[in-house]
Amino acid sequence: MTASPERAVVPLRATLSGSPPFEEGAPPLATTARALHVDNPVVESPVHHHLASIARASKGGYSIGNSEVLDNTLPYAASRMTMAVADERRATAGKKPTIASRVASICAMIDEHVATETPMSASRVAAVYSMIADVANAAAEARKIGSRRRKPCQGITRRYEYEELRSLGDGSTADVTKARHHATGHTVALKTIREDCCSGAGYILREACFMAACHGHPALLRLHGLARDPDTGVYSLVMECLGPSLHHVLRDRMARTGRPFPEANVRLIMRQLLSGAEELHKNLIIHRDIKLKNILVAVDGAVKIGDYGSALSIAGQNADDDYWAAGTRKYCAPEMLLEKPGYDTLVDTWSLGCVMAELLTGEALFKGRCDSDQLQMIYDVFGVPGKREWKPYESSFVADKVPVWRREQAQQRRRGQWNGNRLRELFPEELLSKEGFQVLKGLLACNPSKRLAAAAALKLPWFAHNDDAPVGL
Repeated sequence: MTASPERAVVPLRATLSGSPPFEEGAPPLATTARALHVDNPVVESPVHHHLASIARASKGGYSIGNSEVLDNTLPYAASRMTMAVADERRATAGKKPTIASRVASICAMIDEHVATETPMSASRVAAVYSMIADVANAAAEARKIGSRRRKPCQGITRRYEYEELRSLGDGSTADVTKARHHATGHTVALKTIREDCCSGAGYILREACFMAACHGHPALLRLHGLARDPDTGVYSLVMECLGPSLHHVLRDRMARTGRPFPEANVRLIMRQLLSGAEELHKNLIIHRDIKLKNILVAVDGAVKIGDYGSALSIAGQNADDDYWAAGTRKYCAPEMLLEKPGYDTLVDTWSLGCVMAELLTGEALFKGRCDSDQLQMIYDVFGVPGKREWKPYESSFVADKVPVWRREQAQQRRRGQWNGNRLRELFPEELLSKEGFQVLKGLLACNPSKRLAAAAALKLPWFAHNDDAPVGL
């Protein structure tokens, strides 16, 4: 699967001297109009409807969230601001920004810097991370987590404060290590982006931002902070340490018993995963890579969604170019495989349907060798969309293949080999109850307009049962 580069420029908005404070209770801005932005100047257009967190004059410098930043780290930017932004700024006066809008603004700031292809200075990383920590603390406060003494999301530590214990795995862009904090003895996981991959600090900050937005949710991996290697300047995510992955647990179970999870186990897992997805989606975040390897299992059998490296905020107005293909083919929704822009959080619920199917059978439901092969396997189960329904799916990517697939399916129908949908054949009632199948079928609807959202899925009768056993390690 090929992915076009991420669009990196969504403008960070400057603030106008004398305009009302963006956050409730914020002190007035200094008479000199300044704004926090990254190394490149503020882009004037197109106008973004989310504003960045405000840099406020404080003690000769500026406070960003709870951190003080020196004057020389905040270049002048007000002269580049458009009148439209000023009007928009006044219109939002007195309104507290949502977590979703704050995440969108922070990601826009990070992306704008990444576009310059220059390293992010330590002071800028600290400034951006302070805003991320504020988001985490706001999310935790909403759940009544933490206290005034101990904030739920900590600051930036030094890498040598941790003793590395063992590798937990590596991917195409990052390595994850189990480590122990020398002072506290706490065990954590350190995720470090390889120096030859991506944009280092920017990549780490984006992932931290998505984790912060849902901080404290029991089905989402928790962020502790960042760690910086003072010798190399490389940053790592400091996260709670869980494992093994659900992929490992399923493979181990299949090797020991020859059987996948029973329905009660699957219901418990899906209840947690859908709850985590609902929280992400409430904050207008698409995970885009939900799969068994990115779901971690705790000692008590609880499961948590991790790895937000492919996540995307859709709170911004001008994010169309960010809708590139992402994730893992076996779990990708049809609209993503077709490279359709403007997909939404429902691509995650398709992935969760694929996870549910795999837990019930022990193997992936669709295992295409390439994207077009994957689509054909999906349509072999659900049918090729008819000409009327195909309109939203029109794509040059498979334009020449669709007529062939339709002819083959028509021939199968004439021979009595096709009845329109094979999903129930693959999941008979002895494997999955009628109520459970209602959930699976809803998650795996090819047409996203007919697909279940996470919140809607959790309201179905299947989840009313409370006889679920924890996931055995």
